[in-house]
Amino acid sequence: IVSDTIFKRILAWVKFTYPKNKVTIDTVLKTVVTRERFLVYTNPGVLKEIHGAIRYDLSIELKENRYRYTFTNFVFEYYKQDRNFKYAPTGKTKALEDENFPGWQAPWNKHKNTTDEHVKSKVADLNTAVDNKKPEIMVIPTVKKNKDW
Repeated sequence: IVSDTIFKRILAWVKFTYPKNKVTIDTVLKTVVTRERFLVYTNPGVLKEIHGAIRYDLSIELKENRYRYTFTNFVFEYYKQDRNFKYAPTGKTKALEDENFPGWQAPWNKHKNTTDEHVKSKVADLNTAVDNKKPEIMVIPTVKKNKDW
């Protein structure tokens, strides 16, 4: 596949996957950079509460018909419930690389696992998009009608 085609597919994937994010595109160096965040929760099931958000930077570079993605700067951002029972960022953060989170060790380990799954999912979607296949979330299944019924 030619570099221009790969770059167009990467751009399309980034715009589809991160539609609300600011994306920095350098068409000369063939790089794409964006910052993403997703929520993490405590108390599984119906009683789940927002514990915070994980922020990270994503950089994708293209060179000689090959691309490289880098996920960096993983930071946990604390959330708390305000007077209106809405969860909002507190402004306090903690690097996800930190091993210990006193009083919250079990959720902290779960947040790290959730982050790992999130990144692996994004990588799989990116690879699928570059191979010119639509990510699973974009696929609309077709229903075949059987005339024998």
